[in-house]
Amino acid sequence: LCFVSVSVGGWAGSSLNLCVSADNGSTWGPVRRLISSPFLNISTLVRNAPLVAENGAVILPAYHEFLGKFAELLQLDKAGNVLNKYRISHRREAIQPALLPVDSTHAVAYMRNTSDTQPGRIWFSRSRDSLADWTALEALALPNPDAAVTAVQLNTPDEQLLVFNNHPSERDDISMAYRHGSDTAWQLIHQFETGKGSEGIHNPFSYPFLLRTRDGRYHLFYTWKRKYIKHIHFNNAALLEMLQSAAPGS
Repeated sequence: LCFVSVSVGGWAGSSLNLCVSADNGSTWGPVRRLISSPFLNISTLVRNAPLVAENGAVILPAYHEFLGKFAELLQLDKAGNVLNKYRISHRREAIQPALLPVDSTHAVAYMRNTSDTQPGRIWFSRSRDSLADWTALEALALPNPDAAVTAVQLNTPDEQLLVFNNHPSERDDISMAYRHGSDTAWQLIHQFETGKGSEGIHNPFSYPFLLRTRDGRYHLFYTWKRKYIKHIHFNNAALLEMLQSAAPGS
């Protein structure tokens, strides 16, 4: 488990921590602070799930919010020590990367867009020769209001689900899009939440996190009206129904 602890200075003064459970989360070992930066070792944050390699190494998508905002990867060994860092975003305007594998040495990343010059879109980048070499940031056609996104891979590396706020400036919904093929467009297939409701709460739905379990089920979590964490779960049959309902002419 990797998590952030916040101290003086808010997110900019935060620290990244790690602890391990050997019994599926019933009990936990001691918390250890990760050493990710020689400069005060602060402002390294994490939001989305890591990738675990066959040799046990962990690739952790992280980001910074101190003296510039940018996304990076931390490579950890089995003991949780930071071996390498790889910068994803070439500019300081992309944070909270969601990382999906392409093969054993390549990946894609979807990121929250903090840009003032190109706002309202989700950033995207893909690794080239290695995880140390990433393409320049590209904007997806999907709108997004400088908010967190989450993604999972389905049966093949280029079949993906993306959950996000589907608006260029407001977090008034939680929507899901589907893509099959690296050259195909994203298709909006379902909307889990819509509208502020009678309360008129600012940004009522935010920070989605989607995971796919080994039994083929999907679990979506997000902040609900700044009061609760909402959990929605569905299976492949429900996903197929969403895809069929969203198909042209259906």
